[in-house]
Amino acid sequence: MNKDEKAKDVAKVICNKNIACTFEECKQNNHCNKCRIQEKSEEQLTYILSSINENIFLDACPGSGKTEVVSLKAKYEINKWNQNGGIAFLTFTNEAAKVIEERVKEINDNTIFPHFIGTLHSFIHGYISQPYGYKFIDYINENDQSISIVDEKDRSAWLNSFKVNSGKILKIPIYANQISINPLNNEIFIEENNKKCKLTDYYNRPTIQERIKIERKNKGWNGYFKESFFKEKCTESKMNFLKHGFATFDDICK
Repeated sequence: MNKDEKAKDVAKVICNKNIACTFEECKQNNHCNKCRIQEKSEEQLTYILSSINENIFLDACPGSGKTEVVSLKAKYEINKWNQNGGIAFLTFTNEAAKVIEERVKEINDNTIFPHFIGTLHSFIHGYISQPYGYKFIDYINENDQSISIVDEKDRSAWLNSFKVNSGKILKIPIYANQISINPLNNEIFIEENNKKCKLTDYYNRPTIQERIKIERKNKGWNGYFKESFFKEKCTESKMNFLKHGFATFDDICK
C-alpha cells in the first residue's frame, strides 16, 4: 500500500471520504478546510493505520506534529470502534488532553462518548478511585463514599483536623495531605516545598532531634517520641483523612 492509498484508507474511516473522490474535491464538497490527512508522511499514516492491539512508540522531535497524529489516530480508532465500553486516550498533562480532544472534535461533530480523553490522574480518579475506593477505605460517612481531591500544597484552616499530633516537637505542622504512604513497603514520605522527604530523614533532622531531646528531659522519659511513634501518628492522620473522603492525586494513583 503506497502513501496515497494509506491516506485514502485513513480518510475513509475518519471522515467517510469516498475513495474515488480526490482530497481537493472532498474539501470543496464537504467544506472541510481542516483536513490535513494528505499532508501526513507515510510513516505517520502507517502509525494511524496500525493495529490498536500493537504497542507503538511514537518518537519525533518537537514541532513535528506528534499531537496531531495522535489526534488522528484517536479519531480513527473511535470511528472504527464497534465493541462495548470505550477507549481511554491518556496523557500526562491537561494541555495535551485538551488539544487532542479539540482536534478530534474539529474533524467532525461526532461525540466522544463512551470514550475518554484526559490525563492519567483524572482517569484513575473518575473510573477507579471514585467507584471502587470504598472497597479499600472504611469511610466515616456510609452515605457518601465519594472522594474529594485535596492539593498537597493546600494549608487551609479546615486541614487542622487532619494534622499530625506531635505535641511540642513540630514547630511547623504536618498535615495529612502532605503525607504519602508507599503501599508496597509502608514507607512514609512528607511533602515539603515541592519535594518529598522520607519520614526517617525528616525525623532525624537536627532541629527535630534537639526538640525531642529537650522534651525527653522535661518528661524524664528517654523513650518519648520515638521514630515508630512519629510514623504511627503520621499514619493515623493519613487514615483519618482518607476515611473522611479526602485524598491527594498521589493517593489515588497508588
